[in-house]
Amino acid sequence: MLAVGLGFETKSGDREVLEGRGASFFDLFASYARPIGPFDVIVTSGLHEPRDRDEDVRAVHWHVHVDLPLFDDAGRRTPLTPLVEINGFHYASNAERNAGLGPTVPLDFEGFDYTTLGSGDVKGNDVMTAGFGFRWQFDADVSMGVAFEVPLGQREDINRRRLTIDLVYEF
Repeated sequence: MLAVGLGFETKSGDREVLEGRGASFFDLFASYARPIGPFDVIVTSGLHEPRDRDEDVRAVHWHVHVDLPLFDDAGRRTPLTPLVEINGFHYASNAERNAGLGPTVPLDFEGFDYTTLGSGDVKGNDVMTAGFGFRWQFDADVSMGVAFEVPLGQREDINRRRLTIDLVYEF
């Protein structure tokens, strides 16, 4: 299955805590999903294109998700599905906002997929992370996912480690 999309993220939140700054950005992305042997694989890549390059950085992102549905002795799928994810960001430009500090204080880190700081010294930097976790299917409509994510390599930006938990209701 192939999907192509365009997202838009606007500035939001309070200017005093970084989020109410910046000019917003578009996220043009493509995802491809298919089973490979016993695994389910999803590959996504995209481009964060800021509306104003002085305010926000341009970044290329990519993600690989692999999960392994488990089956019991009778061949029925169990509710537990372990997963692994690898994520990467390549910062293709600098900006001048620097989290509201201005161009005279260039930050050398960015917000990965959590926030955008408009940093002035990140062009050419790459950040990669690995996540390990599982999905639990409570019933046909409700599932929960848990993943623990750590940086790969020395560059971590704001992502030293992260625990993500979600609850999904499908209707």
